[in-house]
Amino acid sequence: MKVKTLNDHDFDEACRKLAQLIEASGFHPDLIVGIATGGDYVAERLQHHMHPTPALASIRLQRPSTKAKAGLLSRIVRHLPRPVCDALRIIESKILTITDRTRAKTIQEIPIPQQIKQAIAAGAKKILIADDAIDSGQTMLTVKKALEKAQPPKAEIKTETTNKTKKAEIKTAAITKTRPNPLLNPDFTLLPTPTIVRFPWAPDA
Repeated sequence: MKVKTLNDHDFDEACRKLAQLIEASGFHPDLIVGIATGGDYVAERLQHHMHPTPALASIRLQRPSTKAKAGLLSRIVRHLPRPVCDALRIIESKILTITDRTRAKTIQEIPIPQQIKQAIAAGAKKILIADDAIDSGQTMLTVKKALEKAQPPKAEIKTETTNKTKKAEIKTAAITKTRPNPLLNPDFTLLPTPTIVRFPWAPDA
């Protein structure tokens, strides 16, 4: 496992390459949903690099460990040498991998923002969920299940060749995946697995 640091330019370039990868597959989203907070930055950059430009929305769902990083710990790591921060990130990832194995894998119900409901009701046919990194995969899986459940009948479309209805296609993307077997494997990732990424907004960036 390695730690890769992305500055602002590197991050934009990574999102540009991820956008190219997505579009090269033939998938052209008309709505990108970023998972706040890191996923919002990814979604915004993907939107910038995609043509035609998709709509943008955000949904919030953070794991407890993400919230725990705020406060005193984030202030401390700013002053630590980079190799020490790298080692701490790897240790943290290994600990979370163990704790995630023992945690019950329940898919919680989450509220869907009105902006997303309106986009789906208006006929969004291809939806891309974006996040910065996939760890256990539970967050991404929870959001995907929620969006699948949120689709009303009017969001279904009829194809030209059949009378059968087809719901909006939902795919997932992230810059990196830190574990080989998460609960949800994103449809699109950029970096080799496993890679921990230090993003520009990180406390130890």
